[in-house]
Amino acid sequence: MRAAIILIAVLVASVTLGLFLREDNGYALLAWGGWSLETSLVAFLIGLIAAIVAAYLISRTFLGTIRLPGRIRRRSRARRRHQAAMDLARGALELQAGHWTRSERTLLAHVDSAEHPVAHYVTAARAAQLLGAMERRDRYLRLAYELADKDDPAILMTQAELALQDQQFERALATLNSLTPDDSNAASHTRLLVRCYEALHDWSKLRELLPKIRETRALDAEALDNLEFEVYRQAIRMAVERNDIAALETAWRDMSRPLKRNGEMLNEYVRNLRRMKLDETAADLIEQHLKQHWAEPLVLQYGLLETKKPAEQLDYIQKWTEKYGQQPVSLLTAARICRRLKIWGKAKQNFETCLRLDPNPQAYWELAELLVETGEPDQAQRLYQEGLKNCAGLSQKPMTAIKPDTESGGSALPA
Repeated sequence: MRAAIILIAVLVASVTLGLFLREDNGYALLAWGGWSLETSLVAFLIGLIAAIVAAYLISRTFLGTIRLPGRIRRRSRARRRHQAAMDLARGALELQAGHWTRSERTLLAHVDSAEHPVAHYVTAARAAQLLGAMERRDRYLRLAYELADKDDPAILMTQAELALQDQQFERALATLNSLTPDDSNAASHTRLLVRCYEALHDWSKLRELLPKIRETRALDAEALDNLEFEVYRQAIRMAVERNDIAALETAWRDMSRPLKRNGEMLNEYVRNLRRMKLDETAADLIEQHLKQHWAEPLVLQYGLLETKKPAEQLDYIQKWTEKYGQQPVSLLTAARICRRLKIWGKAKQNFETCLRLDPNPQAYWELAELLVETGEPDQAQRLYQEGLKNCAGLSQKPMTAIKPDTESGGSALPA
């Protein structure tokens, strides 16, 4: 296009000059030594223009010939870079499709010409890992690290991730601890740390990591809730194993408010408070929770607590019955507390009412034990047998062997 424009410009200039010199062609004389050339001005100008054009074309041809090898090399490099880019895309697709051997071979075919060879080596390392070729995997990662910027954490993150997949948890953790993540990869770094600590069952480290998980949003809400639950469940159990009341109370104090309101977590905490002989604390927590939420496991735990205020416990059970209705678990709990207080009639009546609503082996067993204590071994023997049948699924009938206690009368639960 540029050459055509120049040619048109020359033609226009020539025509203009011809028209201008039509009346008078002019005169030009060139002399050099003993030589001389006489011609018209028009012929001289045409010859001069022709000489300039010829010199230009000759110089272009000469320079083009000299530069041709370099141009060929540049085009060849460009083709190889393009091919390497295509190999990276195809190798990644083959990796996802499960063609790991083919993927590794494709990724390395033109890696020397690749614009970003680090990506080739990292992806090839993943393929080698899936093939079980750990030596090749480590070699590719080493090559990638040598080529990458020293402050680029992507290689070490990949190394840690692959070590995790190979269950090399200590190695993965050491790699992650050597990193200083920035805002762009903090979430990924935190997720990998979570996986390491979970695999190593290092619940203390996970507990320390919880604020960072929230800050970086490394886990979604459900996964974070599940992790927090397990972390504090383990913290409670470890405190009990060490008989460390202070650690147990600290674990409860550090929990988030929603987790403290979780019935399953509260039940776990109460169960371990019982193991530490902290029945009064457990009772207060259950009473507070049941003011707003019904929870059968907590009611059952309440009946096993040996507090200094058993009569007040019966009052609380009566309040729960008024609020939530008569439930088998509240009857069983009331029966247990009455038995502890040696209120035999009320205890027996609560057990019987519980069994009419829900024939269960535990209630059969405890009522039979009560009858043994009160001198009724024959009836106790029948209850033992009925409880065994119920436990084996051989009997689903409500209990009929025991007659109602006419002496105590009224409602099974204390008024």
